[in-house]
Amino acid sequence: EFRVLHKTPKKEKKTPTSVKPIHYGPKKQGSKVVHPAEPAEEKRDFL
Repeated sequence: EFRVLHKTPKKEKKTPTSVKPIHYGPKKQGSKVVHPAEPAEEKRDFL
């Protein structure tokens, strides 16, 4: 039982840590993400 409790907090700590760097990636490339977003809007019009 102790192992499961120990695993829960360990995994929860890794989730926020991994999410922080991933969020920083796309946020920094916001300018680049806007570029591909333009054609995405055109595709929505096509649908």
